[in-house]
Amino acid sequence: MSIEKVKEKARRHEQKEEWQAALALYTEAIKTLEAQDQPDIGLYNRLGDLCVRVNRLDDAVKSYEKAADLYAEAELPNNAIAVCKKIVRNAPTRHSVYLKMGQIRARQGFLTDARTNFLTYAERMQQAGNLDESFRALVEFADLVPDDIRVREMVAQQLVTHRRVDDAVEQYALIYDAFMERGLSAEAMDIQAKVARLSPGTRLDGRGAPAPVSEPEPEPVYETIEFDEPEPIEIEPPLATVEVDEPAGGYGDIALPDHPTEVELLGHVSAGDDLDLSTLGGVEDEVEEEAEALPTFDFEEEADEIEFVSATMDVDADVQESDLAGAVFSEPLVDEVDLPEPEPVETPVAQAPVPPPAPVEEVAAPPRAEPSLDDLIAENPDDTSLWQRLVERAYKSGNEVALVRAYIGMAQALDRTGQAARAKASYQQVIQIDPENETARRALGMSDPAAAGAGAGGGAAQDYVDLGSLLLGDTEEKTTRFVVEYQEPTGDEEADFRNMLAQFKEKVAENLDAHDVGAHHDLGTAYMEMGLLDEAVGEFQQALRAAPDHLPTYELLGQCFLQMEKPDMAVRTLTRATESRPEVEDEFIGIYYYLGRAYEAEGNSASAVEYYDRVFSLDINFADVTERLRVLR
Repeated sequence: MSIEKVKEKARRHEQKEEWQAALALYTEAIKTLEAQDQPDIGLYNRLGDLCVRVNRLDDAVKSYEKAADLYAEAELPNNAIAVCKKIVRNAPTRHSVYLKMGQIRARQGFLTDARTNFLTYAERMQQAGNLDESFRALVEFADLVPDDIRVREMVAQQLVTHRRVDDAVEQYALIYDAFMERGLSAEAMDIQAKVARLSPGTRLDGRGAPAPVSEPEPEPVYETIEFDEPEPIEIEPPLATVEVDEPAGGYGDIALPDHPTEVELLGHVSAGDDLDLSTLGGVEDEVEEEAEALPTFDFEEEADEIEFVSATMDVDADVQESDLAGAVFSEPLVDEVDLPEPEPVETPVAQAPVPPPAPVEEVAAPPRAEPSLDDLIAENPDDTSLWQRLVERAYKSGNEVALVRAYIGMAQALDRTGQAARAKASYQQVIQIDPENETARRALGMSDPAAAGAGAGGGAAQDYVDLGSLLLGDTEEKTTRFVVEYQEPTGDEEADFRNMLAQFKEKVAENLDAHDVGAHHDLGTAYMEMGLLDEAVGEFQQALRAAPDHLPTYELLGQCFLQMEKPDMAVRTLTRATESRPEVEDEFIGIYYYLGRAYEAEGNSASAVEYYDRVFSLDINFADVTERLRVLR
């Protein structure tokens, strides 16, 4: 029988809910393809679904993990994530799936999702008492974001708190290198000082050994080279002696030689003498042309007519203005023009009009200050909308103490107004933030923190959203780098570690853009869990305005409309979601399911079955799709 026929036969058994028969056929097909080295990834996925149906969770997880690994190797990361989410839904205690999802998202470059998954995994490992693995995951997380030096510094601080000095020094060495690469030598020296206190003698610039002391360089030694004595050179005697007479005037008195001066030479040349220029080499004509162009002066005849003006002047003598005018200017340069004297012009000075003083009775009194939110709550303690605003303000501040106080006040107001279910949801939010809160535990009827934590989670514990990490409305520019204030260890290592993880989660949320879809999605989820459906719808709509193709938000918005008994609104919302184009159809599974629920609520069984069948083809174990199909058929 061919593989395709085996798969078709298995699907017929599925339609009849003959799970064991279908499981056997799929197992046979997988073995055949493995022998041929041609694995079918979809078969591993389907085999996992059937193993869940017959309650073989270990085998289901193995099949899902095999499918996820094959999808990742085939460079289909979104398919791999979809399979991992099946593990989360069907085997929520398999914490390793969060590590796998974090690694896949990191390879995709989706660091926000990667951080969330790594932190979830580290938190689960810490809760299970496996601090070694928790720290290892945090170090891997820090490696994913090398630009966030403070993240690695927080990990190093926790390693020191838990007396893991060698591991801490290793992390500090990476921090030191990062600071030095950026030219932050002062910060690098601070890290060196910390390491010196932790491990005396360890230097980060020498990686574990003291820096070598430089020795003075020795004096250079020059090699002595011996040369042979040069041979004597014989000089021949002079051939003759020549006697030279001394120049005129002698050398002793340094007298000028007896030569005619330039003035005397000029006297021997007359202006009319003919000169023989034939010796100038062909430039006679040029000289004649230039000579004709130049004027000729008879210095002897005109010298007597020239009056020399003495350059010596008595600066103290008075010089009359009229004398200068007659001596310098023989005629006026410009005809004198009689101009009328200009009339003086007065420049007006602009002055602002001064209004008359207002009468005392017309001066308005200063406006009264708006009452603060705390004052409004004091006046109207049962107004749940005011308490809701206080909760939102606590989100923005990041102050968990204020957040717990706001939740408790809101829960008490809900109790007083007869909304017990919503009050319980608000107390459960308190328990998730502060498991030992006495007020919330008494209200929920819990005697110990362990029971409180179990009861607060309920069926949705795995999907709980940490509201303390939501900081909305911050208008400052966000960055992927964050700084957390160092806190001294309290002595309770477990509490310190939990606090560190909480800071990680808070800062990851804080550094998201305030307009990011995830922030509004998470806040809407919190409102939905508390039964504040109108507020949840508002947050989900804001999220969709930021990201019109965010399928998880469409899914939750459809659920809100179903809870509000508005199936027509749910159909319109969820149908709009199907217009997007995700990379894998598995991302539509929740949309399909709630579309089926909405059509079923409207009484349209045919459309409901159509969408339930789509869900069944993707995951036979999704919610109660199998039971609903059985009823409608």
